[in-house]
Amino acid sequence: MLRYYLSIDPELLPDEKWASTLSALKEIRKIEKDSNGQRT
Repeated sequence: MLRYYLSIDPELLPDEKWASTLSALKEIRKIEKDSNGQRT
């Protein structure tokens, strides 16, 4: 997901940065989905 959406290579990130970036991406995707009126 990080490579596809953010063009970030997760292999180059320290564990803490990888986890926080993934968390931020999940939140961004949730906000995008909610703003498009989609539901899970």
